Amino acid sequence: MPDVIPGNLSRDDLQQILDNSFDEIFVVNSKGIVVYVNDACERHYGLKPSGIIGKSIYSLSEEGYYAPAITPVVFAEKKRMTLEQQTNLGKKLVVTATPVIDDEDQIHFVVMNSRDMSQIEELKLDLEKTKQLAEQYRHEVQKLRLQETSFF
Repeated sequence: MPDVIPGNLSRDDLQQILDNSFDEIFVVNSKGIVVYVNDACERHYGLKPSGIIGKSIYSLSEEGYYAPAITPVVFAEKKRMTLEQQTNLGKKLVVTATPVIDDEDQIHFVVMNSRDMSQIEELKLDLEKTKQLAEQYRHEVQKLRLQETSFF
C-alpha cells in the first residue's frame, strides 16, 4: 500500500504535483548531491531529471549549466537566499534557495525554486515597443487632424 500523506495524497500524487509545477523545484542533500528535480529542468538546462539527479551541484556549475551557484553560499550562511542565474540555454532564472535545518542545526537539504524570467523580459520589451508605436500613431493622427482643419 502506498504511503499516504495527510489530505489523502499518495507519494505518487505528490510526485505528479511537483513534476507538473511550472517553476523548477531542485533539491540537494547536505553533500551537494541532487536528490530531486522536477521536469522544468529540461526547459532550463536541456537535461531530463534523470540526467541531473545524483550529480553534484559543484560539477553542474563547473560544466556551465548555471551561474552563479547559489547553494555554496546557502551552505555557508545557513539562510534563505535569492539571486539571478543564467543557464547554459540562455535562460534567466530567479532562484530562491531555502536550507532545511535539522535538530542539530545542520543543513539536511537545500530546496531551490527557480522561475524563468526570460519570458517576462521579452514581454517587457514587447510592451515598450507597443507603447512607442502607440505614441508614434498618436502623433501621426494629431498631424493629420491639423492638416485636415487647415484646409477649411
